[in-house]
Amino acid sequence: MQKIGVLLVFSVLLFPALPVRAQHMLSEGKIVYKVEVELPADAPANAAGMFRGSHFDIAFKPYRTRTDMYLGQRYHYTTIHDTRDSSAVSLIEILQNKYLLRLSSGDVDTLQARYNGVTFRDVSGSRKIAGYICRKAIGQLKDGSIFTVYYTPALSAAQDGFNGQFNGLQGFPLEYEKTTHRGLKMVFTATAVETEPLPASWFDIPDSGYRELSPQEWRSMRQKD
Repeated sequence: MQKIGVLLVFSVLLFPALPVRAQHMLSEGKIVYKVEVELPADAPANAAGMFRGSHFDIAFKPYRTRTDMYLGQRYHYTTIHDTRDSSAVSLIEILQNKYLLRLSSGDVDTLQARYNGVTFRDVSGSRKIAGYICRKAIGQLKDGSIFTVYYTPALSAAQDGFNGQFNGLQGFPLEYEKTTHRGLKMVFTATAVETEPLPASWFDIPDSGYRELSPQEWRSMRQKD
């Protein structure tokens, strides 16, 4: 099951009658999502416990975004993205092992490539999530695969490109599906939207405590696992 955890690291109808808040630009703050993992049918019976308590956080600061994926108690993946040059640093913690990857804008583009050309169409349905009325949409990737997203037009991200999966979405996603290239499905549902300023130190890159790897070295490690 460690391999499953490691592999996780890396719209036609409109609703004008829905009440929405004046749009708020997310330049500072944090959104917390609970994460539900749908395991393959052949997964061990006790595997579900491995992902219990999983959650995903997105934090914003001018010119910076930070995402933290906590998969149960064993895996923690952090990515700090500098929107000025589209570079990023990923911090990966797997049990007692800690790795740091520096990603150029080209590396980031490669990781986001599967979402190039994503399109959205609104469909019938709405939900209230984390206090916001959300519209339902179907996203479609260039390979033909689709996913469901609930988004609020009341929020938008000040930083472009923080998540290529939602390029072109007319609002901010508060619930969505994500499927890994190995077919593992996750559902992200926002539980809190916080708009208070965050300390700048939250976006600092650690200068010790991590073994630095190149993206190529990390891919090689994953293949051997």
